[in-house]
Amino acid sequence: KMESTAELEQNLAQIDEINRKVRANLDKERAEEDIKARDEKIGEISKEAYRDSLTGVGSKAAYVKRVAELNKQMEAGHTDLGIVMVDMNELKRINDQYGHRMGDSYIIGCCHFICETFKHSPVYRIGGDEFMVIMRGVADRGLLEQRCRKLLQILSDAFRGYNLNLGCSIGIA
Repeated sequence: KMESTAELEQNLAQIDEINRKVRANLDKERAEEDIKARDEKIGEISKEAYRDSLTGVGSKAAYVKRVAELNKQMEAGHTDLGIVMVDMNELKRINDQYGHRMGDSYIIGCCHFICETFKHSPVYRIGGDEFMVIMRGVADRGLLEQRCRKLLQILSDAFRGYNLNLGCSIGIA
């Protein structure tokens, strides 16, 4: 039996409607995949922004963010923390005399010693040769001083015998 023209047109309209819905679903799925991929990329970029590319420790942006969080905690009365600032000596001279590759190696080496000395505390590189360490749960300044003396000794031992005053200057708060 042949379908009438009206029935045929109605069936074609239904098929067209089904095709539109299928295309809309496919477009929606593609859009959701694109959004997910974009969000993942933004997450990766955000992580990169908070990580120092040379040393792998926290970046200056991560440090600034963490300080803002700590300021809020301190306003609430939580003050059991210590801050250590480490400024490497002679980086400019190393870069000038031996090249930036050697300077980068010096930064990486010093960073390694800082991270080892302050194992359970976050370390941030906030400048070319400047690092910050945030120690939580420190009620005694003596612990900070002890760790800093340990770092100075480690660096002194590691760089003994060089014609430069390698090592670092340290400040604590």
